[in-house]
Amino acid sequence: MDIAILRLMPGIIAASTTKRDHRVFHQPAMSSDLHPLQKTAKLEYLKKLVREIIFWPTSPSFVRAIGAPILCRTGRVPRSEEIKLEELRRVIVIRLDEIGDLLLMTAFLRELRRSLPQAWISLVVKPGCFNLMEQCPYVQEVLTFDWAPIKHITPYVRQWRAFKLARKYLWRRRFDLAILPRWDVDLYHGTMLAYLSGACWRLGWSENVNSRKQLANRGFDQLLTNVLDQREPKHELLRNLDMLRYIGGKEIQDDRLEIWITEEDKSYADQVLFNRGDHRNFKLIALAPGASIRGKRWPLPRYVELASWIHKNHRTKIVIIGGKEDEALGMAMCGQLEKDVINLIGKTTLRQAIAVLSHCQLFIGNDSGPMHMAAAANIPVIEICQFPQNGHPLHLQSPERFGPWGVPCRVLRPERPTSPCTDGCMAGEAHCILGVTVEQVQEAVQDLLGEPDCLPGVLPA
Repeated sequence: MDIAILRLMPGIIAASTTKRDHRVFHQPAMSSDLHPLQKTAKLEYLKKLVREIIFWPTSPSFVRAIGAPILCRTGRVPRSEEIKLEELRRVIVIRLDEIGDLLLMTAFLRELRRSLPQAWISLVVKPGCFNLMEQCPYVQEVLTFDWAPIKHITPYVRQWRAFKLARKYLWRRRFDLAILPRWDVDLYHGTMLAYLSGACWRLGWSENVNSRKQLANRGFDQLLTNVLDQREPKHELLRNLDMLRYIGGKEIQDDRLEIWITEEDKSYADQVLFNRGDHRNFKLIALAPGASIRGKRWPLPRYVELASWIHKNHRTKIVIIGGKEDEALGMAMCGQLEKDVINLIGKTTLRQAIAVLSHCQLFIGNDSGPMHMAAAANIPVIEICQFPQNGHPLHLQSPERFGPWGVPCRVLRPERPTSPCTDGCMAGEAHCILGVTVEQVQEAVQDLLGEPDCLPGVLPA
């Protein structure tokens, strides 16, 4: 028996060794042996994981995790039930975007004050718009929040600035309600600031109102107590007023735009317009050739051709309006026009520019802040717009959302986008807007200079 076993041992050992070798041969491949597609997927997963770890301190979940204990210590408990207008004593309105957006909110501020005549109302804007809103009679204070980008660390800086503003100014106000009127993507940390304000109710538009916002503002709804979800096309001024209706405000009586300038602003306008000659005997037409996005700028040679035609066919003087970033455009225009041009680009504050515009009989310009300033000054507007007539009305460039309000106007647009654009114009230079001709603008000038004095905005039927 033992001898038989010994005789079989070499075969048993050999078989055992073969099995072990077989198992080793089929061990899982090392990562270096992964298929290229597997390597790519693994790398993308790791990148995503690293991004989430790096940016978690700027996420809504982090803000809640850190902010909730701090706000509880201040005694500010969120309220998820319906907003009660009669309980609102202190309200903060956060509007951190651009000039036009603020001017389209002036009717909302006026009607909010009508609904809450005794409430303390604070308004938060970006520093560049403080001058525009400084004299607003419907708020007790105007605060600024600087969201200006800083390379690589912008989200962290904005988070820290929001916390500092809340700690220094907002917590002591003990707000009952924070309102965020911006419907589209929150690019400016406004929702974070609303949460950190400690307001019991926080009202804003849902992150689900469009696909852009779903992607960029994922999780922002959890920072609000009351979320509105409205997806149909509507002018931004009317959408602002819908927020007031939601909180039970009084019936809207007046939807016109409003501006607030001082006597000093008026004196400045009189000095620059009428101390240079007897301009009171001429019509004043304002041109604004600039825009923050270069693709929104109608070409300067066309503005020059238009201004020359206006000089030739109308008893007018041209006033050029714009910010410091547009100074080169103003100098170029003046260099090509012979006379009767007042170049104020980069030389006025926002309120001074509005005071100047109030003396003009017509405004011609791109889709920009000065266009809305002209409408607020209650003068007829010709807007030269890059957005095609067949574009989607909810687009960021759509005049259906951001067109001139409450004054006689003409919005001149290309019939269709220029290839390769398919909806709005995404070019970095004048592209789709080239579809608007000088002849079209001339025709609009003829129409509007012959119309009666402009009327204040009225509610649509």
